[in-house]
Amino acid sequence: MIAVEETAGMTWTKEKLPAGTYFVYTKIAGAVNDDPELQAYLTESLWVEQQVEVVKSPLSVEVPLEMIFESKTEGAFDTASSTKPIISSSNYPIDFTIGTVQDLTADSSVVLVNQFSGGNHNELILNLVATDGTTMGPLVVGQNNVDRLEIAPFLTEPIELYLAGEFSGNILQKYYPSYAFTYQLSAKE
Repeated sequence: MIAVEETAGMTWTKEKLPAGTYFVYTKIAGAVNDDPELQAYLTESLWVEQQVEVVKSPLSVEVPLEMIFESKTEGAFDTASSTKPIISSSNYPIDFTIGTVQDLTADSSVVLVNQFSGGNHNELILNLVATDGTTMGPLVVGQNNVDRLEIAPFLTEPIELYLAGEFSGNILQKYYPSYAFTYQLSAKE
């Protein structure tokens, strides 16, 4: 419980505290006795300070396991209409990013690239985008060094993720690329 000072006095609210060190200050005031004559003499203690440590909870984050995109035309696309949430129950901020991307496509007819080569290839610039404006990408097969997304503790409204990018290539044929992302989650220092 936390005491929140308002103009009319103190109110008590129940809030989850982020991990960290807190200082609690207490003071006792009251009557010495139940006798009405003695209640005129109130007693009051000195302030007492106590340090309290709220330890870090286990890392507890739900991330999307499958995301689907399609592009019926050559050029830019996004899947902002079908976002997937990240939900954190941890009591500290978390850094989230994509470490590696693996191509699971059998024929690899579509290639992930940072920028288009201008050739006659089926190339895809693919980004993982968060509704807070963070863009992780462009993603390439293998190790990635992309921006990090900070996930706040006790998210009440989750951050949503979606895929966005650009396709360059033959649109008269259907392609079914499949990629596996390795997410990296770590406590933000």
